[in-house]
Amino acid sequence: MTELWTQFKQVAASNPAAPAIGNLTGVSSLNYSDVFYRVSQLADLLMRLDSSAIGLFADNSPSWVIADLACQLSKNCLVPLPTFFSPSQREHALNDAGITNLLTDNPAIFENSGFKVSRVPTAPDTLFLMTRNYPELESKGALPVETSKLTYTSGSTGTPKGVCLSPAHIANVANAIATATQVCDIKRHLCILPLPTLLENIAGIYAPFLRGAEVIIPALTELGFKGSSQFNHSDF
Repeated sequence: MTELWTQFKQVAASNPAAPAIGNLTGVSSLNYSDVFYRVSQLADLLMRLDSSAIGLFADNSPSWVIADLACQLSKNCLVPLPTFFSPSQREHALNDAGITNLLTDNPAIFENSGFKVSRVPTAPDTLFLMTRNYPELESKGALPVETSKLTYTSGSTGTPKGVCLSPAHIANVANAIATATQVCDIKRHLCILPLPTLLENIAGIYAPFLRGAEVIIPALTELGFKGSSQFNHSDF
């Protein structure tokens, strides 16, 4: 259990019926109690896996956030994979991080990497759990102690490089942002960047949650997003 999850638990306990995750229609889909319950359920599953790190490849969605928090609760290092990565970049990150367990909303694209579906989601969950037996990964060194998240650079100037973040790093930045924006009294935040992007992950999810605010999480296609930083102008 990370410091950030402990804080989220306190927020959820103090106002369980408050809206936590919503969509562009203005209808809240999950309150803080809902999120706490769903995270706890997934964390129970993740704690039974023999894994040092869990990959996450999915469009922006409530399920993405649930998976992120569940890894914190279960003390599994999370490796968020941007959906704009090329197949070779995805493969590099998976192998470099030693990923044998993966949560995804698009299982078909990982079948050639040796992954097989081991759990099919049931509504409202949208993520499949995939696993693989990959002996080549057994020789890889362990991640640094206390690595809570392994985030990869965009790889725009070469092979993506992994950056290890500790729970303290993440919590300190999230709390600093929550404190700095307290004067704004933000009640709702719209996520418009891919969630694997640290800016949106920390400032767009963690910081609002620490303030008891609601995050609006549409799919990137609903926003006309294209790649890592462009918009499909034909959608407007």
